[in-house]
Amino acid sequence: PEYNGVRFRTGDGYGLLYQESSIMRFYREGGFLSGIGREIARSPDGAIERYRQYVARKLNILRSLKIVLDMGNGSACTMNSFYEKLGFDSIVMNGNMNGSFPGRGPAPNEKSLVPACQVVVDSGADFGVGFDPDADRGIVIDDRGRVLPPEKVAIIIARRRYKSGDLVISGFDCSMILERELEKDGIKVLREKVGDVFVANRVKNERAVLGVERSGHFFLPEFQYSDDPFAMSLALGEIISEGEKLSTLADQIPDYPYKQISICLSEEPVEVMLRLKDALARQEPDTTDGLKITTESHSILIRPSNTEPILRLYIETAMDDMKELEERYLQIIHKAMRKAI
Repeated sequence: PEYNGVRFRTGDGYGLLYQESSIMRFYREGGFLSGIGREIARSPDGAIERYRQYVARKLNILRSLKIVLDMGNGSACTMNSFYEKLGFDSIVMNGNMNGSFPGRGPAPNEKSLVPACQVVVDSGADFGVGFDPDADRGIVIDDRGRVLPPEKVAIIIARRRYKSGDLVISGFDCSMILERELEKDGIKVLREKVGDVFVANRVKNERAVLGVERSGHFFLPEFQYSDDPFAMSLALGEIISEGEKLSTLADQIPDYPYKQISICLSEEPVEVMLRLKDALARQEPDTTDGLKITTESHSILIRPSNTEPILRLYIETAMDDMKELEERYLQIIHKAMRKAI
């Protein structure tokens, strides 16, 4: 039950911004109506096949690819035939739908995808994808069995599928490698608040070609506005089918050390963030979502969690100074919390 939730989407598929709807107000104030609602009959029969035919018209996959699909015992379990009918040689893991997620747990990440990574290597697969329970996130594994950061996947897709002058929207906590790499291709990157709903709406409003979040949400509006890991994997498959291995493409993009630290709060996050804003004022932080400081060599993001009483400190650096940055900003945070480090 702790994994349950309700998602509200528009007819175009992207998530509703709660502040623009009355849904949350109804929930908080109890403004529900009772009675018999207007029934709208809609049959899901054939939906996957219709979507397969739709995306097939947008793709040109040049050769059969072997793909490992870790369905995570969730909604993605319905999609194996989707890949097979598109010509993929698919190996399915955790393919039985089960709400307790017995295979690897609900979260696709480096730790939980270790078995899938090994299957990719042992089977000689071209790549793999691990899905989350509601199949709106996809984490990519390259042919060497390495879990790729979503930012690298976005860079590979953007520079091979799109063109100079196009726009990519990224979550505020995404790696600075996005700007550094895509500006070489003339592709602009804009940052948006952390949260797939915010990124999805920005993609639509800015007419961007691609959206990405560090958590593995991908938005390819040429297919649909919703976060769609299946479209992402197909776009990636088309690129791989042209001849280069995914690992080769990934190795052309630098890796920057990235660390996330959670700090428990004993007071309101708003008060702490105000004190941090004052303490960091000379560094002129970007306040789009928390406080972000970007230099030539590193980026620092401090923001409160949307769901827990914690602050999150994100550190990324192109230099060998991760420990120094961690100590410096933890000290600043603890001082703002009026605690001795």
